[in-house]
Amino acid sequence: MRVKIGNVWHNADEMPICIQLTPQDQANIANMAPDCSMYAHFPFDCVMTTEQKLKWMDGRQSYGK
Repeated sequence: MRVKIGNVWHNADEMPICIQLTPQDQANIANMAPDCSMYAHFPFDCVMTTEQKLKWMDGRQSYGK
């Protein structure tokens, strides 16, 4: 498992990682399509477009750019 915070990936094979999920996060993950392997949460006031968010998730864009 890996988690991306800002522009840095953290790998659970290298250090312990803990993620606290809200009930809504749990519901969203439970309802994901079987072929999906990423779940992201953005702050409510995030000004990134949907395209920018998707690019950030797969590493093609830095956070906040």
